[in-house]
Amino acid sequence: MCETLLVPDPLQKLRSKRLDCSWGGAFIKKNQLHGSLWEFLRNEKLDSRNYFDDRSAPTPPYKRNQFGGTIGGPVVIPGVYNGKDRTFFFFDYEGLRVRQAQTQTALVPDSHWLQGDFTSNPDGSTLLDYGTPVSTLALDGMSMVPALDCNGVQTYAGEMFDTRQTGTSTLYATKLCGVPFGYNGSGQPVNVIPLTKQDPLALRLAALYPAAGANKNGNNFLANPVLAESRTNFDTRVDERFSDADSVFFRFSYEDQPSTIPGTFGGIADGGGFFSGVEENSYRSFATSWTRIFKPTLINEFRLGYNRINSQRAQLNANKDISSDPTFNINFPGVPFSPGIGGLPQLTFNDVATLGSPTFLPSKELQNSYTLSENLTWVQGRNIFKYGTEVRREEFTIYQPASPRGNLDFSAGFTDNPAAPGSGGTGFASFLVGLTDGGSINNLHNIDYFRQTYAFYGQDDWRVTSKLTLMYGLRWEVSPAPSASDQGDAFAVNQVGDPARLARPQADQSCVALSCRTKPARPCSETDGISRRSAQTRSPKRLRGQFGHRPSLRAAARSTKTWLLSVKLNKAASS
Repeated sequence: MCETLLVPDPLQKLRSKRLDCSWGGAFIKKNQLHGSLWEFLRNEKLDSRNYFDDRSAPTPPYKRNQFGGTIGGPVVIPGVYNGKDRTFFFFDYEGLRVRQAQTQTALVPDSHWLQGDFTSNPDGSTLLDYGTPVSTLALDGMSMVPALDCNGVQTYAGEMFDTRQTGTSTLYATKLCGVPFGYNGSGQPVNVIPLTKQDPLALRLAALYPAAGANKNGNNFLANPVLAESRTNFDTRVDERFSDADSVFFRFSYEDQPSTIPGTFGGIADGGGFFSGVEENSYRSFATSWTRIFKPTLINEFRLGYNRINSQRAQLNANKDISSDPTFNINFPGVPFSPGIGGLPQLTFNDVATLGSPTFLPSKELQNSYTLSENLTWVQGRNIFKYGTEVRREEFTIYQPASPRGNLDFSAGFTDNPAAPGSGGTGFASFLVGLTDGGSINNLHNIDYFRQTYAFYGQDDWRVTSKLTLMYGLRWEVSPAPSASDQGDAFAVNQVGDPARLARPQADQSCVALSCRTKPARPCSETDGISRRSAQTRSPKRLRGQFGHRPSLRAAARSTKTWLLSVKLNKAASS
């Protein structure tokens, strides 16, 4: 890609590095006003279609517009202020707008499965195979015998069973026999689940699946929902030269990136994963520095910095009570709701696509970092000594409940052949009769973590000869164990927008009668470790090694000492 990047350097100039098709470089003089504008465009008329897209349909929409500009130079206000040789500014802006169709493929139940008829698979292949009678291990554990149902009828590969009527048998190693959902006029078992044995809630949920289409590459559903992504970011910087000895700069950076990432099915069926939903990522950064030149051989720099990350994502139906609101006609009992955790529980199957809202959403991550640093450079003969310290405070919180709406899993086990497990059944059939392998629902109370880091260093660049420079130093970092604002327990999610305001559960709060648990969070522990790193470059020739040691840190505290040794072989001066 051809683009221009402008990187502000302290005081003297703004350096523009052009990364375009011809490559080149340029410098912006400190007393000249320079700027640039650029645009980058892509759309479906210039791009090829996705491999899985329908060749008979128009190319799905794709529009990508990336644009921006830069401007920098002296601060001059005619008749008021002339900042030439003293005050300089730099500003850049970039915008991104993307509207791109996402090719989504899935295997969904066809009309026969939705009606309880499992004679064939959604791709048209045979499921109940009368040509493949099933054998199973006999009670003696050594011989194989025909697997008969509880009525003495031969069972077949792909056959479905009503496991609520499972009986006992003295013929098979499993000591069980199954009862099919029915027989045809010839006395053979059939894979048709009577409507009276289909679960009413399962029928309402199954109706949310979109209609199946033609089968292609193992999938019978194709959709092109549109991803909407926007990004706005800018940087601004001001350099002020008070005198030949004192100078400062201020820099502020901003980025906001909202996105809507569609699920597989859309609507209340959703079917998306953890990375789908409504996303909002924002970043803020500020830095300021004061440089003081006491004398040509003694320079000091004082720096302050702040960084903030706010990343959050919610499921597509976050504020809709789909499970209980009569408008949606689902009536899924026991599913908790409050603004921010709406949507359906996630239903997963061993044969067809996932239905409902994803787990681990909503998700919110906040991080603040405050930095103060002091650096002193002292030139003494052949030596350049550098000393400094850094104090950094880090704050981090994450709110990401694993299954706030609950999740249920369905496999072939509850419609399989009890006499010969693994020979029949499907997950979707188990779902239709209302039998789940299991599920969970749980809450996690977010924890705010705080950690202070203190660092000190000393370094010397010693020019031993015109051909040899020796650099050595020591950096020591101390990070006490992180502290937490709360130790974590169950909560009622009534204010997802602000994790710090999550309330305690009320006495009458209910949970789905599957599995209800809470997991108190705790600080991450550090493990002992020794790291080594070495690197070698050719021009100039340099031998460099670094060694760090971290002692036992039982309380998640950290103390790291890093010794640095670098040998630089300088090129001989030209005669």
